Amino acid sequence: MIIKCPSGLSFEARTWKIGDRKHLHDQQVLRQGLLMRKMLEAVDQGVTEPGPYALEAGQKVNWANAALVDVLDALLDIRVETKPLLDYNENCESCRAIIPLTIDLRELSRTPMSEEAKAHLASNEPISKMLAAEEGGEEAVEVKMRLLRGKDMSKISQHYKQDPTGIAEVQMCLHIASITPLGCAEIEGLAKVREFYQDQSWYFHTALDDVVASFSGGVNTTVKSYCNQCHAEQESVIPFGAEFFYPRKKHSISSMATL
Repeated sequence: MIIKCPSGLSFEARTWKIGDRKHLHDQQVLRQGLLMRKMLEAVDQGVTEPGPYALEAGQKVNWANAALVDVLDALLDIRVETKPLLDYNENCESCRAIIPLTIDLRELSRTPMSEEAKAHLASNEPISKMLAAEEGGEEAVEVKMRLLRGKDMSKISQHYKQDPTGIAEVQMCLHIASITPLGCAEIEGLAKVREFYQDQSWYFHTALDDVVASFSGGVNTTVKSYCNQCHAEQESVIPFGAEFFYPRKKHSISSMATL
């Protein structure tokens, strides 16, 4: 099958085989947050259209250098060909009750990647935007943005293990190559960028989030759920773990492996 990514990259892919399960049990792969990349590399059969990347027809994609939105879209499209319905459980953030979910991956909304973002992937030059720090204020903060790449998965995974509640903030700050407030020195590096970000208003966060969404494109993996126990509503992100790659089937016979 041909998989088409938001950036314009296209490649030939196969569905996952039983032998690909070895990556699900590779502790080094799991610790480093590389499962998604490994499972994509396993089924990549070669480029048909390079898009903005320096690739040749037939060559396998360097998924470490590919945009993260390309990685996610590709995995979802391959999973749809395997089985379009994804069954998994969420825990209610309010009462911790189990919320069983069934998501039709074909119904997830998608937006195209901007030409500006495609040019960024080709040149690696950051995308410069001017933002206001406060609602109604002047655009006094220059933010140089970048698309997350496959190689950022390990860093995201490490931060998630350290502080799961702060992962959305970390991902937002990883999109920032540098920030230069009017009349101030340029701020670089995740720690310093995050320190500046935490000191800003909610309006700045919203403006920054809108900018990222406007150029990155790709599939929206956020889903809403409802708890039948405490009646709370919440949003979560589709998991890309073992259940995503190998849907479990219930058996009525006993097995030594399950006793």
